[in-house]
Amino acid sequence: MTTSLPPATNTAWLWLSQASACSTTNQRDAGPGTRGAGFARCGAGVGIRLWACRNGLPERLREKGCGMRKAIFWDFDGTLTDGQPTWRRCLVLALGESASKYGVIEDKLRPFLANGFPWHPDGDQTLTGEAFWECLTAKFAEAYEAQGVPSLLVEEAAGRVREVVQDERLYRVRPEAPGALMACAFKGYKNYILTNNFPEWEGLLDRLKLRHYFAGVVNSGTAGVCKPDTRIFRRAEEAANFPARIWMVGDNPVADIQGAKNAGWGAIHITKPGVPHSGADYTVQSLEEIPKIL
Repeated sequence: MTTSLPPATNTAWLWLSQASACSTTNQRDAGPGTRGAGFARCGAGVGIRLWACRNGLPERLREKGCGMRKAIFWDFDGTLTDGQPTWRRCLVLALGESASKYGVIEDKLRPFLANGFPWHPDGDQTLTGEAFWECLTAKFAEAYEAQGVPSLLVEEAAGRVREVVQDERLYRVRPEAPGALMACAFKGYKNYILTNNFPEWEGLLDRLKLRHYFAGVVNSGTAGVCKPDTRIFRRAEEAANFPARIWMVGDNPVADIQGAKNAGWGAIHITKPGVPHSGADYTVQSLEEIPKIL
């Protein structure tokens, strides 16, 4: 429900001019996740409490004072999912029964897919739409040819990879993901996706029944810039209407964590025990831990 702002003559609006209602906190005092030189943090001013009560705001907002804009950007593969197809697997599946006939296995494909994608240092991150797929299809064809796959089959299978990677049955969403997303929303955060992915990726989000958890998506495959480039983080800030507090949750220590820290965001690294510290503000092993530390 959208609550309209009261007129300036309303006595409940006194909190706007009362120093006791809001104080300015700089980024140093605010801690990780807070952007900018200052943001409004409300105290115990009578005006805001009266306004909140009159307009029926939730108790959690009345307790915390005026609501600053807060956003969490979630990576997808390896963050919201703990099972997803690698590109190597997609190439094997695209060949079907011919994969075993020609001895095409994931390990043999690894050297051909280790670089050259838009999000790799040597890739062209400006590729979007059909240009994205033209580049990748050529890489897939080269990998197949190196395995001795006949040219006619190479062309067919390389084109089929695009279909395979969009198959929602190949993805396993973490079972705790919906609960974590709802808990973050309850705490006043808007959830967004920030992913390095193929152009049609948002369709996959729909088929996985996850769309309704998110206020928006920033995808490198349509944005033409990839994590960890700071420009995509700035694009994300704009998409979220420049929130005062902003977090990145991801599994990649470079693309997600270093990228977020370089952009001035808070960073939460989801990983497995024993992995070296990535420089994130927090490290977790389950998405369930995230609402507790916000």
